[in-house]
Amino acid sequence: MTDATAPGKLILSGEYAVLHDAPAIVMAVNRRARASITRHDDSHSVLQTPGLAEGVWHFDVDDGGAIRWFDETKAPGSTLLEAVALQTDFRPTSPVRVNVDTRGFFDSASGQKLGLGSSAAATVALTAVLSESRTDEEIWQMARRAHGEMQGGSGVDIAASCFGGLLGYRQSAEAVPMFLNWPASLVCRVYFSGVSASTPAAIDRVRSVDASRDALVAAAYEAAAAWESGESAEILGSVQAYTSRLRDFDEATSAGIFAAGHAEMCKEGDKVGVVYKPSGAGGGDCGVALSTDIGKLDAFDRVASSHGFVSLDIESDNSGL
Repeated sequence: MTDATAPGKLILSGEYAVLHDAPAIVMAVNRRARASITRHDDSHSVLQTPGLAEGVWHFDVDDGGAIRWFDETKAPGSTLLEAVALQTDFRPTSPVRVNVDTRGFFDSASGQKLGLGSSAAATVALTAVLSESRTDEEIWQMARRAHGEMQGGSGVDIAASCFGGLLGYRQSAEAVPMFLNWPASLVCRVYFSGVSASTPAAIDRVRSVDASRDALVAAAYEAAAAWESGESAEILGSVQAYTSRLRDFDEATSAGIFAAGHAEMCKEGDKVGVVYKPSGAGGGDCGVALSTDIGKLDAFDRVASSHGFVSLDIESDNSGL
């Protein structure tokens, strides 16, 4: 494969709890990373990473798979290429151009990262183009290992980028994640807080903390069961309950999950009858609003805008890698 694309992700329930092998529900979204590899008529291979950084970085790959860089400044995508190369036995016999494009994961107005899983999508797409004939399951396993080496985490975003759609995911599971159906009566809208956050930093802050963990894990199981049932009312109730446990966890750990305006958005959602929660690491990035009443979501749109949150044109992406 010489080029590939992979979707981003939106976590709907189970963030942080998934690190303790509780189930998470994740939806692949229509923002895609694009990777390609082509022949390059030069003495060295080159890496380009539009979105992450503009520029060209030169490298070679030795017989053992180690990458040697030739530029004075470190390539912004160097860790990504190195991690994926080790998993895929990347050994070009002549210079190549590797391009990893994540521009769709940045806010067009401010240039800030939206927090929709750009690094996971880039990892999956790059793994696909650096691998010779592989199945999606094999690419998933290689990409999960590569991303784990780079950032740690649960791998839930890697699963969304590989398989697409709405998934139930557990970190310890070796089988392909469970595919779920989106309830016809349930509507989802996504909002950018205007603040980019670091997922690895957030994970590090809470990794060794036990406070409120059991309650969060239990709520994640209840939310996953509701999503599997397909009943909108059960889903809304369980997501609201999970958000409440996540708030307790945030207060106990001082992780800042509900910072950057998410706490206020939750309160505004309660006022208009919409379930709102931060998605993923929180502390910025995106949040999601759920309801069966479009009129209530329209009202929430106006409130979100007044708080500086930007409504994104985000839909489920069912095609995966």
